[in-house]
Amino acid sequence: MRCPDCGAALSNVPLAGRVGQAMRCGRCGGWWTDGGIVNETTTAELIKWPGKMISGKWLSMGEERCPRDNQVLVKYAGENVPLEVTVKRCNLCGWWWWAGDELYKFKPAQEAKMVYYKMWGNVGEPGSILLPLVTLIILLTGLIIGLLATQVKQQVGVPAYQQRSR
Repeated sequence: MRCPDCGAALSNVPLAGRVGQAMRCGRCGGWWTDGGIVNETTTAELIKWPGKMISGKWLSMGEERCPRDNQVLVKYAGENVPLEVTVKRCNLCGWWWWAGDELYKFKPAQEAKMVYYKMWGNVGEPGSILLPLVTLIILLTGLIIGLLATQVKQQVGVPAYQQRSR
């Protein structure tokens, strides 16, 4: 596979003890990673790799494309990635492109955020738990009402001979 930025060959890098889920460009230093491997890797493990944080500018080959399926990589922006970090993602295969030193900027920020949440006991926003709970209650209520409405009620029949005698 070739680097989306400079076109050099990407090399497998065993991160978090797993091979084949991270690749590195030896020329520009970019990282091509599976989505989950970045979460399992620590900053300490990341900085062990020779050729880390290759400085300087690299010549981009134009439109960055996925090394796996040639799709255009899309810049990701979300609350889990700091504003000063640029990361691109392939929407087809789900792999991530961390150009240059971007992964080295991201990991310490991610770890600091995790420490913050652990220290403050913050498990997330209340809406992330409350909304699914309310949805579940509404669905269960609708199910119960639906079952009660469709129950077949027994009709008390009046024999025909009693109706004639009146």
